Amino acid sequence: FVQIYNEQIDDLLKPAGANTNLRLKNVGTVGGGPAGTVEIEGATSVTVSSAAALMQLFNDGRKNLVYAETRMNKSSSRSHAVFQLTVQVRARVLPNASSAAADGGGGGVGEGGGGGAQPPQPPSEQQPVEAIVRVGKLTLVDLAGSERVKRSGADADTSGVRFREAVNINASLLGLGSVMKALGERARFIPYRDSKLTLLLQDSLGGNSRTALVVCVSPAAADQSETTGTLEFGARAMKVALHASVNEGSVTLDAARIAADLEEVLRMRAQSQPGGQLHALQSNLAQAEARLAELAAEREANAKALAEAEALSARSSSLASERDAVAAEKEALLEQMRQREAALRAATDAMTKTRADLSAELDARRKLEGALAAREAELSAERKRRTAIEGAQDSMRDSLDALRAREAELGAELEAARARLEMTEASRAATEKMVQQTEAEKAAAAEALAAEAEAKASLQLQLASVQAEAAHLHAVRKERSATLAALEAQLASAEADASEKQRALEQLEELHAS
Repeated sequence: FVQIYNEQIDDLLKPAGANTNLRLKNVGTVGGGPAGTVEIEGATSVTVSSAAALMQLFNDGRKNLVYAETRMNKSSSRSHAVFQLTVQVRARVLPNASSAAADGGGGGVGEGGGGGAQPPQPPSEQQPVEAIVRVGKLTLVDLAGSERVKRSGADADTSGVRFREAVNINASLLGLGSVMKALGERARFIPYRDSKLTLLLQDSLGGNSRTALVVCVSPAAADQSETTGTLEFGARAMKVALHASVNEGSVTLDAARIAADLEEVLRMRAQSQPGGQLHALQSNLAQAEARLAELAAEREANAKALAEAEALSARSSSLASERDAVAAEKEALLEQMRQREAALRAATDAMTKTRADLSAELDARRKLEGALAAREAELSAERKRRTAIEGAQDSMRDSLDALRAREAELGAELEAARARLEMTEASRAATEKMVQQTEAEKAAAAEALAAEAEAKASLQLQLASVQAEAAHLHAVRKERSATLAALEAQLASAEADASEKQRALEQLEELHAS
């Protein structure tokens, strides 16, 4: 049970930090199949005999997984968890022993075949025995979800840990997607070595396996891009064609060991009968002789193994140098990928800022256009008002001219009345002279004088009326003059305001044009 955290393989069945940064190695498949199976060097492997013990190990390992809180998930997986369960089935060859046969199976990533076999008949001491062995491996993988650093808040982490985790998670998922795409297109080269995740799952993705993939998506509209990417990933995975076969092989058993097993059975049976001790001593003697022969064979085998170990040591040194070169190249590629990720992030931030600036400028331009339209409406209203004021001013001027003409007429009438009054005074004087001459003439003169008095009174009334009308006309003229002056001042103010608004309109048009 391991996790891949920041491209580092950690053993989850050991305490945290006790067995970290494990290496991968290629081994041949069980039963003489093609090479390509990848194992984790140094990983803890535990043999269990019950489901309860298996679940206990699984729960203990889950406690060592790396979780962290992000903006998108309170308990977010920061690593890929890989759980592998290997089941091996072999028929026992001891006589009268019950044959154990079980089928290994299950669902998940990398499910191998399994099955049982009929126990062979007890062999003779001179004949080898072949037993059928079936092996199945179940691999369960919990992939950490891909994430955008801005939505998850990884870019806001001052320590940089969350950002590094997100980059490594996305890089490994990108490598997995590339492998799925290459397998679906049946490409000649499959990039398994792009990440430790794809290299570890090499036999589960493109080897002898039955693979199932479960993808998790969100129905929220805000997660549309993540949901689309996940479904596209699942669609690419569905195009991968796998052909599973049973991992079955034959194992040759030593006839001497089988004979020893038979002797042990016979000894146990003889101990329960008379003379069993003698038979036991003979059996012990035979076992000792067989043990001496085995020790001699083991010594020869050890000598051969020592020679092979020396050869393997030389080979391992060359492989270590090659592995270091590959690791350095991979680290350089990862660094280049990180640099490209940083450049892409910077370009994305710059593009986002530019888009925000353009949006702000567009909003400002729209506001300016709205202000310009409002200014144009105000200027149009001001022009209409100015036209109305000019029309009223012309009307007032016409009225003033008419009043001046009427005043001139009244003045002429006043002068005529004064002339008639003077003529009446002269006539009265003449009449008084005539009264002194004769009484008749006096009576006539009195009558004429009365008539003249009436005429004078009438003329005085007319004069008073003309004077009142002249005073009224003078007051109206004065009021109209004041109104005309106010209108001229208002017109001048309107012309100045219109000039200022015209200049503002020209400035807005220049700003709009720029």
